[in-house]
Amino acid sequence: SLRLPQRFLIPARVEYFTQKDGQITFLGEGHFTPEGGFLKLPLGIAQDVIVEETITHREKENQVFAEDGRELLYHTHEEKRYHLENRGVEPKKVVVFDTAEGSFRVISSTVPVTRESFDQISFTVTLSPQEETDITVTVEGVKLTSGWVFGE
Repeated sequence: SLRLPQRFLIPARVEYFTQKDGQITFLGEGHFTPEGGFLKLPLGIAQDVIVEETITHREKENQVFAEDGRELLYHTHEEKRYHLENRGVEPKKVVVFDTAEGSFRVISSTVPVTRESFDQISFTVTLSPQEETDITVTVEGVKLTSGWVFGE
């Protein structure tokens, strides 16, 4: 919350952005109505930008089992599809962040993927008005003991 003089506060449509290392990320949009001299901008759901993610392939490989049949280690090969749409009338720069198991490595991707941290990747796509696209990211995980590379 930010306290501003009441004369500056008028009902408005707002868009939320954040900037990190010179990169601007679109967070959402909504409508603002002045309340008691405070500017309150709760994060909203973007009505004109849609991001859907789907795991399209998931396969365990090189499984190692204990004598009692428990799975000890395995490798995995996984693919995720991100469907992005800009239903707005202005171009939108969309930055997608996703978490993944720490031991993963990106095998292929239809756009450049950045490893943000030990367990997070990101990519950026600029969509023209009324444009939609699909992004595919294929990863592998090695010597995993539980779970998958991509969470559900």
